[in-house]
Amino acid sequence: MLLVSLVLGPSLLTLIGGVRYAGATMPVWPFALAGSMLALVQILLYARLADGDRRVTVLMWSAVAVEAVLITTWLHGSATQVVTAAAVTAGALAAAGAVLELRPRKPA
Repeated sequence: MLLVSLVLGPSLLTLIGGVRYAGATMPVWPFALAGSMLALVQILLYARLADGDRRVTVLMWSAVAVEAVLITTWLHGSATQVVTAAAVTAGALAAAGAVLELRPRKPA
């Protein structure tokens, strides 16, 4: 979806939202990027919870707090800024989750 949004650009808004969005100039790819990162986060979250690691919830709530602070204090001038904050936060969370998933397991 990210590649499709990069190729089609704002015309994708018209395809999805109809003619009311025909003149929209907002970039679509940040939304696709944020959605892709959140999909990775969900998979990694379930993997950690299935492994019995409840500490991952602290990581999740920390990311929620960081995103809320970013948006309320700095990145709130446009929809693009808000979705950029969401994409960056979700990307950082996905990276942290991948590190947790790939590190060696301690024997039970």
